[in-house]
This record gives sequence, C-alpha cells and structure tokens, in this order.
Amino acid sequence: MKVSETFSENIDKWLEELLCKYKPIEIKDDKVIRDAVYGFNLFYKHEVNIIDSPLLQRLRGIFQTALALYTYPSAVHSRFEHSLSCVGLSEKILQSIAAKNRDKIKNGTHTWAEVRMAALLHDAGHCALSHATEKIYGRFQIFEDLKKEDRKTFNDAQPHEIITYFIVKSKNFKKCLWDPIKDLYTSKGIPFCNLSEISPDRIANMILGIPPENNPELKFLAQIINGPFDVDKLDYLKRDGYFTGLQTAMDIDRLFITVGVSRNKETSEYVLSTDLSGVTVLEQVLFNKMLIFASVYHHHKVRSAFLRFLSVFELLKKERTQIKGCDFSSPFHFLRIDDYEIFNSLHTNLRLNEAIQQLKHRELFRRALIISRDTLKDEDSWRTLLRKLGGKGLEEINIKDIDEFSAYVRKEVAKRAQENEMNIHFDVPEPPRFTKAAKETKVRRSKIDDDIISLDDVYPTKGWVSGYAMYRYRIYVFCLPSKHEKVAKAAYEVLLANNIRLNPKAFHYAKQEESLIVELGLHK
Repeated sequence: MKVSETFSENIDKWLEELLCKYKPIEIKDDKVIRDAVYGFNLFYKHEVNIIDSPLLQRLRGIFQTALALYTYPSAVHSRFEHSLSCVGLSEKILQSIAAKNRDKIKNGTHTWAEVRMAALLHDAGHCALSHATEKIYGRFQIFEDLKKEDRKTFNDAQPHEIITYFIVKSKNFKKCLWDPIKDLYTSKGIPFCNLSEISPDRIANMILGIPPENNPELKFLAQIINGPFDVDKLDYLKRDGYFTGLQTAMDIDRLFITVGVSRNKETSEYVLSTDLSGVTVLEQVLFNKMLIFASVYHHHKVRSAFLRFLSVFELLKKERTQIKGCDFSSPFHFLRIDDYEIFNSLHTNLRLNEAIQQLKHRELFRRALIISRDTLKDEDSWRTLLRKLGGKGLEEINIKDIDEFSAYVRKEVAKRAQENEMNIHFDVPEPPRFTKAAKETKVRRSKIDDDIISLDDVYPTKGWVSGYAMYRYRIYVFCLPSKHEKVAKAAYEVLLANNIRLNPKAFHYAKQEESLIVELGLHK
C-alpha cells in the first residue's frame, strides 16, 4: 500500500467518527462575525455550515500559541478565530487583485469561493497545542516516507499542512460535509456562486501552495493561502502580538492597496506582487516576524513550558499510558484530543497526573546555560555549532541534525551530571526563515506587469538574518531549578569536548553564580 493511501485511510476513519452525526441545516442569511483584531467579516451561507461543523468547532479547543499562555496570560486565543480572520484577509487581497488585474479573477466565481474556503480550512489539520505537538508527531517516519513517495507535492509542506491536505481531499470530507452543504443550496438558489463547481481537490492544493490544476497562471491564488506574505502570516503576526500585548505595528490596509499580480519571467508563473509603495509594509511584516519570534515563540519561559510538556509525552510513551484511548503511537491519534483534554487532571497514571500538574502550576525548567553567537568564545565555535546542527548558516540548520545533536548533548550531560535525562534538555529552537521569504516576495518597479524584482533586491534582508543570529537567537540548556549549577558545569564540559567553547556570558545570561565561572577558569 502506498504511504498516501495509508494517510487517506486514517484520515477518513477519523473524519467518519467526527462528522457522522453532523447534519448541516439550511442557513437563511449570510453572517457577519466580529473579530477582535480585524473587525467585521462577512461569511456566506455555505461557509457558515462549515464553521458550524465539528471539523472547525474543534479548533476552539486548540490554543494558537500553544503554551505561551504561561508567559503571556492573555494568549488564550485559538485556531478557530485565526481561521475565520484569514477568510476576511483573503477577501481583501482578492478584491485588490480584481481591481488591478480584472482579467485574473472576478467576484462571485467558484475560484473566488475556493480561495475563501482554503483560507477557512487551512488549519483544519492542526492538533492539540498547535505547533507544540507538531514538533512531536511531525517526527513520525510516515511524513518522511510520504515526502519520498511524492517530493513534488509534499517536500516543503509542514506536517499540519499535510494532514489538512488529506482532510480536504478525503472521501468523508466530501461525503459527510461538503456534499450535504452543496446540496442544501444548489436546489434552492445560488447563495454566492455555483457551489457544484467548487472542487475540494483544488482547495487542498492551494493549502500546500500548489496552484489550482497546477496552472502556473494561477500561482498567485495559492500564494494567498501559502506564500511569502500569505493570509496566515498576516493574521498570526498581528493576532499573536495583540493577545500577548506585544506592540506590532503593521499597515496591513496599505498592503492591500498595493498588492496585485505579475508575471515572473524566470518561471512564467503569475505571482502575487506589490507596488514599490508597499515595500514599507513588507519590511514591517519581516521586522514583526523577527520581533515576535524573539519575544514570544523563542522566549525562554515559552520554550521551558514546551519542554515540560514534551516530558509529559515522553512519560506517556515510556509508561504506555493513554489519553482518551490514544497512546500516540500514530500521528493520527493527535487529532482526537484538544488542549483541555491533555490538561485533564483525572488520568489514571499518577506520574502522568503529577507531570501535568507541574505544567499547570507553572513549575518549569530553569536555564542552566545560554548558547548564542555572543556567548561563544570565538567564531570557530559558532561555525562548529552550526555544522553540528547541519548548516553553514542559521537558516540552513535542519530538524534531523538538530534532533541528533540535541539527543547526544542531553544524554552526555545527564551522564556527567548523574541526573535523570528526562529533566535535562538541550533546546535548539527552529529559527525564522527570512531569506527565502524575501527572495520569493516580488515587487513591481513600474506599471509593467513583469517588471518585478525580489524584496531582497530592494531591502537588505541579509543584514536582518545576521543581526538575528548575533543578537536574538538563543539555544538553551534547561534543567530542574535545583540542579542548574551542576547541569551547567556538565553541559560546559560536553560542549568543550566538541570544540564549542563558551565565554562567561553564557553563565551570566543564565543568572549563574560568579563562583561557578571562577571554578571553570572563565573569569580570567
């Protein structure tokens, strides 16, 4: 059996359980829903049926920023409102394109409706705690096997995007959800467009950034959903900033005025582009991406909470314990629970209960060491570290090498410190990718449609990458608070044995005592 067939079977089985009792009812009028960040958004009748379905309603129980709420208490927003907002943003981009490039798309067509549905469904495959569990189930071999089977379709896709793709293409999505919704309105008048012309397969492709029918002239439609400045990024940067209290200023409305479609002469694709006057907004997007990664996603307490949560799953695996009947031996098990079910304190396993309670009570790991470009003794140490992580530059490091080196350091530190390996972590956060986004983002130099250049040619994004690497990117050694000095010493010795030499800042930034620095001879 092909890997894709195995994927389809598992998704279909889950969807049958999820949707078998859902019976869509006819919606009399279109609905307007208020969003805290972007204001009012209009949803058409068939979209309201999808929103009301268990497939979308389950996203209410999945926190957008996972465990960031233990650092930023108001960050309790969910994937549900994010998905709804993406529809409103896609509508604004479509309207801008229709005004500038009338030959490319028109309102009221099935293509317009498919883009909106792709925006609505793009996160349908997210599992509990969003990207926190994705770091766990994304390591399952089935994802790598799937990419080997079909590199063209899946090579650049994230695990949750792959799951979403199979959801939207699945037999039971069509049978239990889309076909009944379509039939409600096809016989009673057209609510927005001819729904029978809408293709779930084209929607699934757009979610992966693949143009409908693989038509290069429609590449810009896929980029609205999955591209260098897609609706997902535009929403999460502003939404996550809003709910964490971070001041992220982005003139998004200005971007909508400048966005259009241009022909890329190198690829013959028609891609999203902006006028030169929109470059300032794109710079704001990149700046805020850097800011929110450093201040939220890579904040040491956010990372610490994630690692405490990771310990819960290590315990589940070690003791063969289940949550809601799932032992998480398959990535598809993660679809069956939400955040609230994970944090249920009534699990039968007492050790699991204790681990979850520690997280709920914010009993987090403490930093023992901080490794960064400015806490390393010399440039050779930085280059050596990058090689161990699989790349010559920060944006080139890869997950497989990160996992291998992290596991090695963790094991060696635990051995030297004579501590339980589950309570020690060598944490290498995945860095934001600035360069690729800057190269793929196209800017029109003139009113001629194919007179475009990359944002990288207009704005020096390489300086942003080196600046982030130098001043903002951090790798952490975490441990129990009572063991932080002992673990710091052991980690220093392990790294030194691998020609990665630290300076005193690695200890100062982690708030270690001066006596430890003296003991290691780093005070000289």
